[in-house]
Amino acid sequence: MTNSRSIKFAKDKITGKYLNADEIFNDRQVGFEYRTQYNRKEIQPYCVECGERLIISSSKYHNIHFKHIDSEIPCILKESLSQEEKDIFSQISYTKESERHIYLKNSIGEKLLTIKDVRNVRVDDHFIYDGHDKRRPDVYCEFLDKKIVFEIQLSQLSQKYILSRYDFYKKKGIYLIWVLDDLNILESTSQMAKDIKYLSTHQNYFKFDESSDSLYLECKYKSTHLSSINEFYDRWNTVRIGLDCLYFDNANNEVFFYDFGKEKSLIEEVQRKNRIEEQNRKNEEEKKKRLQQIKWKVDAICSEINETKNSVLKNFSAIKNKLFSFDYEELNQLNKKLSIDSKFALHRWLKLADNESFNFLKFIYENYDFVYDINIVDPEGNTVLDILFKRKDLKNKDLIFELIIKRGYKINDRDEKYLFEFYKDTPEVAENIIMLSNYSKQFDNSTFRGYLFQFKKTIRIIESAKQGKIIGYAFNKDEWIKFANMVLNSNAKYWEYIEIAFKHYGLYDKLILLDRKKTFQNKLNQYYTNPEKTDHSFKWIFRELYPELVKPEKDFDNPF
Repeated sequence: MTNSRSIKFAKDKITGKYLNADEIFNDRQVGFEYRTQYNRKEIQPYCVECGERLIISSSKYHNIHFKHIDSEIPCILKESLSQEEKDIFSQISYTKESERHIYLKNSIGEKLLTIKDVRNVRVDDHFIYDGHDKRRPDVYCEFLDKKIVFEIQLSQLSQKYILSRYDFYKKKGIYLIWVLDDLNILESTSQMAKDIKYLSTHQNYFKFDESSDSLYLECKYKSTHLSSINEFYDRWNTVRIGLDCLYFDNANNEVFFYDFGKEKSLIEEVQRKNRIEEQNRKNEEEKKKRLQQIKWKVDAICSEINETKNSVLKNFSAIKNKLFSFDYEELNQLNKKLSIDSKFALHRWLKLADNESFNFLKFIYENYDFVYDINIVDPEGNTVLDILFKRKDLKNKDLIFELIIKRGYKINDRDEKYLFEFYKDTPEVAENIIMLSNYSKQFDNSTFRGYLFQFKKTIRIIESAKQGKIIGYAFNKDEWIKFANMVLNSNAKYWEYIEIAFKHYGLYDKLILLDRKKTFQNKLNQYYTNPEKTDHSFKWIFRELYPELVKPEKDFDNPF
């Protein structure tokens, strides 16, 4: 029966003595004697927790025990408790009346009276009400405009007990100070230590300083620090303080000396800044390391380009493959090192080129990893074409010119004179090149400029039909049938496109009238009998150059 009692201690209002249920009720004879005294009103037991009257009752098994009277007044001892909680509450009740507990609460009360701005000090005789619910703190006082209660902890407290005090006082706007008799408990791993620590936002804990004449508390608090490697670590600190050193957290109704949360936030900000600085330092180191690696890579590829340029074979295919692996930053540094525009390298390379330099120039002009302005003018006022045509001894000038135009060079009137002079024996070639060069001006896309020269023969055929004169071929101006027969012989795979142009520009009807010997019509019949498969790779440049030959998309018979 001993372990099943919820109420193990009561206080006799008449004698002021404390009644231990286990001592007086375990002996059934003694228990019935106390029950007789109760019914004769010789003793008046009260609950040491809620202060309400108790009765001495007997169960159906004739077990004597304390029992609350029926009322709406709440008491934690009325609740359904586990056996462990019953034992803890029993121990709390016992220690509340121990000599140590009585000494501490009386000493705290006496020393509070010595402090300025403290008033209305009450020791163990003041109930705080919230409706029917009430609590009797060990010590109550008012300091400045704050109401404070002191609860002394000598024994093991359950979380339920701690919360019942904490929630009640917080609801009433009263600041609760737990007075621990042993601050070292905070460093233990007991459940009570955890419950107390985690309930406190600021993690400040107090012990009564018994040695002073006025009220002083030993405050043990946890502070956060940063290690030399910018990592958090916590440290317990102890300081002796008076009430005037305390701060009041209105949001949580907590009393504290050291604001753990605020200080930790400040330190977290320092840690964040340290991490940013450290990351910036690492980034800078990585950047320097990366730049050094890029420099080595750029220096290596430049050396390889120079060696290949001066070699016998001048095979740049391996270098092209390596450049393909270069990222944006590496290419950017490569172009900074080459500084082709600022050094007028294109002009210099053409001035120094020999008849073995074509592969190098082709490599430079065709590789768009190299960034430069092909139209730049050197300090002497020369364009790259000025330099090219001044080189009377240089072979493959026509191929180099084509590379320059593909790269985006904008041909001018002076360049056209150079071309007619260079191709003075075959002016039709100059005329064809000028035509392609002028077309290239309208394309920023290097791919389309490349198409111009890839399909230059087909383009000059269509241009001949469009302009009504034979362009780029050594035919007399009236030899249209020879021209048309040549077209069918050498450009049959593009005939579908050419035929559209011939018909649109009126050349087709003209050819039928001029074809008295039927040579063109016979070739045309042979083509339709066994047509060559059309190469539609010409479609893209055809659409760009001759939009008037492309029928609206709603015309489903139009293949282009």
